[in-house]
Amino acid sequence: MYISKAGFKCQGVNNHYFVLFSSLIIGALICFFVLESIDIFSQKNTEILHLTTELLSVFVFSSVVLLEFQRLDGRYAEQTNIIIFGFSIVLMMDYMNAISFAGMPAFITPSSSQKSIFFSLAARMFELLTFAAIAASLTFHGRKMVWLSCGLIVSVILIAFGTLFAYNLPSLFIYGEGVSIVKITLENVLLIGYVVVAYLFYKKHNVDGEKRYLHFALSSVCMALFSLLVTQYQTLSDTYLVIAHLVKLCGALFIYKSVFIEGVLYPYSMVNKAELYASKKKNELMSRPEMCLHI
Repeated sequence: MYISKAGFKCQGVNNHYFVLFSSLIIGALICFFVLESIDIFSQKNTEILHLTTELLSVFVFSSVVLLEFQRLDGRYAEQTNIIIFGFSIVLMMDYMNAISFAGMPAFITPSSSQKSIFFSLAARMFELLTFAAIAASLTFHGRKMVWLSCGLIVSVILIAFGTLFAYNLPSLFIYGEGVSIVKITLENVLLIGYVVVAYLFYKKHNVDGEKRYLHFALSSVCMALFSLLVTQYQTLSDTYLVIAHLVKLCGALFIYKSVFIEGVLYPYSMVNKAELYASKKKNELMSRPEMCLHI
């Protein structure tokens, strides 16, 4: 039986991602069941860590939106408007989450956990909805600029609501006790949603063989683990919250790799393939007897 090198390569890639996938789950579950809620950073250091991870996430989603807005190769065209609309909202919510964290300077209203958590939940809800639309193979018709404008309009509405009225919502974090039952419930809903879309992306990867869907599945798993971990923290600088944000950063990096890096490298890979094909044809032509006689 003949097995191609491509088959071995594909199997190797799948094994590599299976190990990575398993490590993510096992590591997060160990953190969930074994670690205790311990303050491992000072409040000021936690503010810096939170700001850094959230701004890195903003960078990832900004890069992805810009790439999709300028994409000319026609690949994944049915997903372009979905990504532009959904991820433009995510990056704005992540930015507001970063600057609203307790201890940060006030933006219109004082920064607080309530305000920051609202924007965090909004960001992850729209990320989940974006993933769900892609997994369901939905298509948003129309011009890219229209969908970008719609995303910015929704962002402005959410920013205004979160900034002015987040304090009127049920408490999401209680100082001295930890996260509230309302936040735990919402996080569990997000956890289930991300697990479902991760499964759908994995099925699409098995059918289509596209690495993008495997990366989306891994990112969804990271976000599900994030939701699991942030149901446990009792202070704003304890173990669970720190590890959760590092897991979230891993999820953002999977998106960055699947969309931005792949999109930037794709034209170069096509040029390389064209050059190899031209070289192969030239060698075939030169190897013909009649060509040799002519030379």
